Parts: sequence; C-alpha cells; structure tokens
Amino acid sequence: MANYDIIGISGCGGSGAGAVRDLLSGCSELQVYEKGESQILHYADGILDLKHYLVECRDKIASNAALKRYKKSLYDYRSFSVPSDIIKEYRKISLKYMDALILCKWKGFSTFDPKDVGGGTDKWIVNKSMGLCRKIGKLFGVELAFPPSKERYFSILPEERFNDITGKYLDQYFHLLGFHEKKPVVLEQFFVFSHPTLGFEFLKSAKVILVQRDPRDVYANCRFTIKTAESKNMGRFMPTGNVEDFIKYYNALHTGIEKDPRVFTVQFENLIYEYEQTVQDIVAFLGIQRTPEFGKKFDPSFSIKNTGIYKSFPEIAEDVKKIEKRLPQFLNSYVD
Repeated sequence: MANYDIIGISGCGGSGAGAVRDLLSGCSELQVYEKGESQILHYADGILDLKHYLVECRDKIASNAALKRYKKSLYDYRSFSVPSDIIKEYRKISLKYMDALILCKWKGFSTFDPKDVGGGTDKWIVNKSMGLCRKIGKLFGVELAFPPSKERYFSILPEERFNDITGKYLDQYFHLLGFHEKKPVVLEQFFVFSHPTLGFEFLKSAKVILVQRDPRDVYANCRFTIKTAESKNMGRFMPTGNVEDFIKYYNALHTGIEKDPRVFTVQFENLIYEYEQTVQDIVAFLGIQRTPEFGKKFDPSFSIKNTGIYKSFPEIAEDVKKIEKRLPQFLNSYVD
C-alpha cells in the first residue's frame, strides 16, 4: 500500500468542497494540493475500473479491453487535473504501472473483442474476410491475416497483489505532485463522493470529508453559474434543465453513503453560519491542532453570499417548491 496519509475532500459538484480545501490550506500540519481536483483514482477507465476488470470480473477479453482503455485515457483525459509540467512524467510512471499489472502480452486478435476488430465489426463479416484472406494467400503463396494482429494484454490478479502494485504507483504519483510522506496530503475529489471508502485499500491511512449543500442552492448554482455557453442553463455536469431529473440525480448521489468512522460529513452552510463549531469538529476528526494560521484562506463573512442563491432566480420558484417537497431531508434551515 502507499506510504502516504491521504485526506480527501469530496462533493457532488457545486457543493462547496473548495471551501473546505481553502480552510485547511493554511494548516502547517498538512500538505494541501491547491492546483485543482485530483480524480486519478476514479476517473472513467482509471484505477478503480482496472480493479473491477482485473480482480473482480476476471475475464480474459475484458482485461485486455480495460488495459487498452486505461492506456488510451492517459492521452485523452484531462479531468483528473494532472499539471501540464508533469504530464510527461505522469504518463511514464502510469505506463510502468500498467506493465506491472499485465501478466503477459502478445500479438493476436479476438473476434469477440471490439478493440481488436475496429469498433465492433460484425462477426459474419470477420469470418468471411478471414476465409477470403486464406484463399487469396493460398493462391499467391503469401500469408494474409484479417483482422491484422494487434498487441493483446492479459491479467487476472489477486486483490492483494493489485492493491500492492497500485499503492506503489500512488506513492510515485504523490511524490510527482511535490509531496513528502511526513505530513498528510489533502486532495480535492480524490475519493468518490457517493462511495467514499473506495480506494482506501491502496493507502496506509485515509480519511474523507464529504461536503453537502442545500439542493436548492446546488440546483441554482449548477443551472445558472457553473455552466458553459453550450449548456444553455442545462447544467454542465448535472441535469438542471429538468428539475425532476435533478431531484433523481441529487437523491441518488446522497442516499446510501456508507457509515464509516473515517468519513465525516460537513454541511456547507454550517461552515459559514456555525463556523466555530464546524471547525472544531473538522479539527477533531482529522486529529490536528488549530494553529493561528488555520483558516486564514477562508472567510465565512465573504462566503455567506454563496448561500440562499436560489432566491435570486425567481424563474425557478416552482422548481424550488418541487425540490423542497421531494428532498426535505437535505434542506438547510439557514437558507430558507
């Protein structure tokens, strides 16, 4: 397992997780990553997906496809926030990590694997083409093959082995980010909000602070503030164009989160309106001292303007009523 102690801060999106990061960034006992989010653990086709296919699924074709998707992701995805100045070294250690996971590799193909036949070529076409290649090759005295052979990967690993390899890789990743092992490292969105203990098995020590926010403000924030020109008030990363979809989305993310002593939930509004008590709770959970520099980068009197923002958009008044009716357990009285 990795030799680092990791503290994760996770939110559902637009929930104010960055406020907790700012709160902790002045603490001398911690190393806080301030260059953005770090989703290396759980981004699509990443580490947790690899574990599913190599350890849990244990299928020869699925493991090949999963490893190829992982390799492709190292060049395609940017959402896991690897700084541009270390991207080349990041890819280098990630490819070595992938090689450590692979049991064997060879040139070949499988008609059942879309990664080998150009995106899911019909099996009938593949079989006919194979037969045609054999006939032409025999006629001209050459060897023709269809589909052309590609590098194939195979891996089925015991969980302990996968965790050990991954822990050593994460040590390299944390070091690459500029951290040392003597102080806990704080990473935003490193763990999955709706299943925060996923990935704990790779680490020597891990804790997570979940940041929840009143769904009315999350809805307004993601519909009107966190959006792109193309989204047209539909929400960049959650459905806000239809309040019924938003309610299902928010409820599913917040329901069924496991109870674990290593997971602590903070209400964004309470961090502002009950600042002293909330800070005491966070400090106690993390087991750190509240030194004079603690919290200097977070000002609750400034952040209070980010509460009750749904009231600034009268056009969603009916949507707000539906949220209040369907998600009463998540409402915060400070923003009523």
